[in-house]
Amino acid sequence: MTTFQTDVVAEQLRDLGLTFPRVIGNTDEMPEDEWREERRRGLGGSDAAAAAGLSRWKSRYVLFMDKRAEIPVVEETRRMTLGKLFEDPIATLYAMDHEAQVVRLPALLQHPEIPWMLANVDRFVLDPETQQIGGALECKMTDERMARFWDDGEAPIEHQCQCIHYMAVTGLPWVDLTALIGRETTTLRIERDEQAIANLIDIEERFWRLVEANTPPSVEGGGAKSTLNLLGQL
Repeated sequence: MTTFQTDVVAEQLRDLGLTFPRVIGNTDEMPEDEWREERRRGLGGSDAAAAAGLSRWKSRYVLFMDKRAEIPVVEETRRMTLGKLFEDPIATLYAMDHEAQVVRLPALLQHPEIPWMLANVDRFVLDPETQQIGGALECKMTDERMARFWDDGEAPIEHQCQCIHYMAVTGLPWVDLTALIGRETTTLRIERDEQAIANLIDIEERFWRLVEANTPPSVEGGGAKSTLNLLGQL
């Protein structure tokens, strides 16, 4: 990765009106091992729920061990691969359904005042009048078995935390969370809530202090199954 490549992405974001976050990398030009190391230097959106102890899939302990590089990088599952492959079609469906213009910019973003807060946003949504970035888009793919977590106009808590984290890093007013469930898409808008953002930053900061101090959190709490699976491997 060169500074020039990072600067190009930063300039593109500035031209589209997004000036709050710092751009510290071009993810399209970043080798896989470098990308993994960068992720371990902070908390990204997909880490937010686990750091808060709210993830059903990953515990605070497993996240801690990952950030301390005490466990191997998890191999990409088929579900993760499908999520990447379907990201572009889901974004296209969102643009069609909402008559919106979305752009992809491969930027690894950093909060300007909190260096461990990182974000890699799927897409940005342009304001139709100003042609500037108005919000963000997070694309998810799930199936009928997981559809119950989207009932009653609610999104899974893991995804809500991710969106709040992204608004903290980017300064944006909303994130549209769109999911392909079976053959249909559903979209929920997560609006900016300053109190929710402040709460999440506080929770994440307390977790990150544990990482910096090399003080493991409790093995209990959310995502306990992931902790048991990890302990069985150590």
